[in-house]
Amino acid sequence: MPSIRTITKILAVLLLLTFALVTPALTAASVKPVLSVTDYKVVPYATYTAQAASSPLMPGDSGTVVVTVTNTLKASTAVNTTVHSDTVTSNYFDSTHQTPGTVQTMTDQQTTSEGTAGSATVEFVNLIAAGPVQVTTGQYMDTCVLGAGDSARFEFGIKADSAAPDGTYELTLKVKTSDDDVYLNYPVRVQVDRTEPRLIVSKYAEAYNGTENEMSLDIANPLKTPIEAVSVKAAGDQFVFEPQEFYVGTLKAGDMYTADFKVDSRTDTYDTLPQFYLVYKTGDNWHQTTPIAAQAHAPRKAYWDAWWEAWWPYVAVLAACVILAIALAAAAKKIRQRKP
Repeated sequence: MPSIRTITKILAVLLLLTFALVTPALTAASVKPVLSVTDYKVVPYATYTAQAASSPLMPGDSGTVVVTVTNTLKASTAVNTTVHSDTVTSNYFDSTHQTPGTVQTMTDQQTTSEGTAGSATVEFVNLIAAGPVQVTTGQYMDTCVLGAGDSARFEFGIKADSAAPDGTYELTLKVKTSDDDVYLNYPVRVQVDRTEPRLIVSKYAEAYNGTENEMSLDIANPLKTPIEAVSVKAAGDQFVFEPQEFYVGTLKAGDMYTADFKVDSRTDTYDTLPQFYLVYKTGDNWHQTTPIAAQAHAPRKAYWDAWWEAWWPYVAVLAACVILAIALAAAAKKIRQRKP
């Protein structure tokens, strides 16, 4: 019969093996998923495109908030764990003598993470807004299960009020899972900026009823994002324009382009001025600038030309006075010479 010491060692080895088998399962079952917003974009698009970057909305614009939610818990990998017991030497007794013997145990154990351990069952995802930026689409319900390392993308339509002041407005992304300890209340910031591209007369026509009727306008984009489908349009019933519309296309942030026009008045006189305005797109939103009127300007005269134009009458009077004084002096001299 084995000694008490031998039995104790065998029980200790079995206890260690049991602990090694049970511990991975308990650890996997207690792992909590970790939700994180790994990316979000605000784009002035009704339809999201992957190339679009976060950009402000103009008052009245519709846009899209695109949010990527990721379970950032690292995925478990399969691990081969070999558990060995120590060699135990025991003494077996019979009725006459002791017989030494050896007892050895070895277990090869494969441990993997449970299929649902660390997963997050997403019950709803919602974007909440208050103020001049409103959410125009509903929430997502019972959307998906995010395993460790998995991501899901959600899109929400938004719209800025037409009278929205410039500024940054904070919306809240709410994510609820089946586990009350795993959730998100994440701030999503939307910027409203009414800055428009600028249309500037860089060259004035001298007159609209003559041959010097060419003019130029500069289109500048001070926005931080490109504008698309840009064109300069001319208006005025008393004038003929060449061209009627000047198409520019896409204008990148900070760029400028020059549009050239010829403007003829339909009659020798006119009581209005030609007008020009920009039409362009930010995403799927069309915009039009306030028209500007272009007055014809004769070219600026050189300094001496301007001086002469202002002072020639006085110069003429002065010259006449000088000539008269010389004539009188000559006449007086002749009179004196005739006297005896």
